[in-house]
Amino acid sequence: MLSEAFEFRADYFFCGLQAWGVIFSIISIIVIFYRAGKKTETEIALSMLLFCAAMLMISNILCWVKRGDTSPENILFLKIFSFLDYAFSYQVSFGFITYMYTYVKRDLINNIIYWGVTIVAGACTVLSAISVFTGWVFYIDEIGLRQMGPLDPYIESSGVIILMFIFAAMLNNHASLGKSRLFVLASYVVFPAIGMIVEFSLDIQLSVFNLGIGTSVLVLFFSSIIEDQRASVVQQKLIIIQKEQLMERERALNDLRLQIFRSQIQPHFIYNVLNTIYYLCEKDPAQAQEAIATFSDYLRCNMDSLTKKENVPFEDEFVHIKQYLELEQMRFGDELCVEYDIKETEFSIPALSLQPIVENAVKHGVGKKEGGGTVVISTSRGEREYIICVRDDGVGFDTSEMKEDGRSHIGLDNVRRRIATMCKGTLEVRSVKGVGTEVKIYIPILSIC
Repeated sequence: MLSEAFEFRADYFFCGLQAWGVIFSIISIIVIFYRAGKKTETEIALSMLLFCAAMLMISNILCWVKRGDTSPENILFLKIFSFLDYAFSYQVSFGFITYMYTYVKRDLINNIIYWGVTIVAGACTVLSAISVFTGWVFYIDEIGLRQMGPLDPYIESSGVIILMFIFAAMLNNHASLGKSRLFVLASYVVFPAIGMIVEFSLDIQLSVFNLGIGTSVLVLFFSSIIEDQRASVVQQKLIIIQKEQLMERERALNDLRLQIFRSQIQPHFIYNVLNTIYYLCEKDPAQAQEAIATFSDYLRCNMDSLTKKENVPFEDEFVHIKQYLELEQMRFGDELCVEYDIKETEFSIPALSLQPIVENAVKHGVGKKEGGGTVVISTSRGEREYIICVRDDGVGFDTSEMKEDGRSHIGLDNVRRRIATMCKGTLEVRSVKGVGTEVKIYIPILSIC
């Protein structure tokens, strides 16, 4: 009597556990589908796995609750839900292998395992369906209890084969799964095994094995939640790092803009322009007035460029260059000739990136050549890039000795970095002593802003 009472209470206890397992499975499915964003392959597979586990436990509970009723309607009810009990126990295994394979690469061995589980689970499901009419796997006896049919031992053996397939899949993919995920997935083997031991030890009518399966699936869900939280924390850290990198890049670009600005607004240049204007005021007041207007526009353009964080149209930069060269031509007179060959203008470059090159051509090229020389500015289009060329026939220099020393080749290094950073472009310098210098800027067409 005591033993029967214990078994009865144990059945109710494990029935209650399965009921809670069903509730948690349904809640888990709702949580997955109400998450923001597009559902991943892993989330969909986990949802299907939870659904199969919930249906497995529901079928098992209903078969236990409705046992003992021999009415024709109840017999049919028991047959249908006995079939679902068997069927979903194999569909859970199929769902598990599908879920696990969302984390690994499907090589030949994995495909063999996957199709092995699929074929065995499918065959067992078909046999369970046929058994509703034939009693091969199970049948309902005259007192309304489910009994094992002649093929039940083979069906149970098939379950062991599926677990062996799953264990083989874990071994084959242990490296890619990682220790923590492998440990969680192993619960699908451990918990059902514990349930089977408890079930046979206590001789319980209710399937504790199914409860073990449901428990392992819930463990997979909660582990996925924890994994998502960790991934979210890592993503937040990456976002913070990216923001810091962007801020650092912005600071570097600001520093480069300031350096370019300082290199262009040199005191000696201002003194020279003012001296030229002073000289013109007496000799040619009209030209002096024109020079003041040009110099004012030039300074205003420089100041405005400090606030520009994006690339500017080449035409704007070209207007600024022409203002600078007009001022220098007033100073050098016939010793500075300027030629333009502008074929392309529909592209953008970093603000104040062209003037340091032109200033080098004037100051360190034709400015040091006896009798002066010519500066030629041209643009063209290649197959994949726009090309800006600044050429002079000045004194030239040895490019192997070129240094950023603040006195010669002003700002070339800064210009090169800004073009690379903001346009993914390149800067090329060629020079021959006694012949002249040629500087080319290449702006990839795909990176034009």
